[in-house]
Amino acid sequence: MKIILLLVILVIMASCLLHAQHESDNWYFGDHSGISFKNGLPVPVIGSLYSFEGCASISDKNTGELLFYTNGDTVWNRHHKIMTNGIGLLGGISSTQSVLIVPDPVDIQQFYIFTAPDLSPEDMNIKTTSLHYSLIRLQNIDGEVVSKNNFLIDGVAEKLTGTTDCSGNGFWVISHARNQNIFYSIHVTSTGIISASIVSTYNATVFDHLAGSIKISPDGTKIALATWNNPSCLMLFDFNKVDGVISNCMSLGLGEIYNYGLSFSPDNTKLFVSGTTLSQYEINLTDVNAIRTSKVILKTSNYPGALQLGKDGKIYVASRQAQGFKRFLDVINHPNLKGVTCGFGTDAVPLINNCLWGLPNFMDYNFGHSTDTSVICLSNASRIGPPPFPGYSYSWSPATGLDNPTIANPIASPSQ
Repeated sequence: MKIILLLVILVIMASCLLHAQHESDNWYFGDHSGISFKNGLPVPVIGSLYSFEGCASISDKNTGELLFYTNGDTVWNRHHKIMTNGIGLLGGISSTQSVLIVPDPVDIQQFYIFTAPDLSPEDMNIKTTSLHYSLIRLQNIDGEVVSKNNFLIDGVAEKLTGTTDCSGNGFWVISHARNQNIFYSIHVTSTGIISASIVSTYNATVFDHLAGSIKISPDGTKIALATWNNPSCLMLFDFNKVDGVISNCMSLGLGEIYNYGLSFSPDNTKLFVSGTTLSQYEINLTDVNAIRTSKVILKTSNYPGALQLGKDGKIYVASRQAQGFKRFLDVINHPNLKGVTCGFGTDAVPLINNCLWGLPNFMDYNFGHSTDTSVICLSNASRIGPPPFPGYSYSWSPATGLDNPTIANPIASPSQ
């Protein structure tokens, strides 16, 4: 019976992952390229977007219908037409994570677009060195940019990520300074954007953090930083969803060149990094030395691209080669598994047009699952446990703070 129950739990966990919300159903990236997950498997599509690196897209969370997408400079609507007032955002097509789309917590027809600067050394016409946000409204089906390029922070790198806050009703948007060891956490709440950011500093060698990614784990407890410049760095931190504070700096690699893309596994136990190599780290180990030595190289390449976790639980890799760009995505089929058993495959998803360096920048909170209970905030009630399985009885212990300890997924209201 224990074995049967274990198998049931594993099946439930897998089904939960497959029933993620649909915000990430449509991806647009690269040279007018893209894929759609609307029918489950990734199918190639064509879009209006061109971006060498950063981009983002958003779909209806219930239906999966495309809402809009952007390269940080231009916004296209669901009809692949430029949105009203949708030109001239202060991101850029050669910025690693130039743009992030964040829903308004209280208005389903309103979205924020955060933009990080394009600091490409070859571009002598840098438009800005600052983080900005713009506001999108979709009362009209074609959409409109109603407020554009609102200043937030100066001196930031091409790094931008986000996740939900601990209440589950708001969001944290995270950026990083270019030439200082500083993270900035900006809170998006029901009252709007709190412009006074939470500043987290850490003690480490100061690098030029111009390019490379930052990424938060699906459960919102870890944040990783990769710096592309030579010399570069790879670091792992703790993230606090309650107050947005980032702490406990762990250096996984210093001085190595070219760390670029990042993705956590759905179960939050592995970190994948693209750069000079495509590598995996076990981040659930007890100390930083153990994490460092857990590194497994999946592919050796000097042509890295972005990594992005998909709603199917696989990690997709922007595929490149020495001769140029390719009309394929690489894939990590089983990212929760250790080492080469994770199932890395090249040229796994065909595309209609070239994939370049970037993939859409999503917040990964919808893509994860864990064998551990998620963090629950004080004064907030959260449903825990799997969906009920017919024919089984359940018992929770201890029952303190649970509305019903005899069902599969009670509501927890913890006092500590």
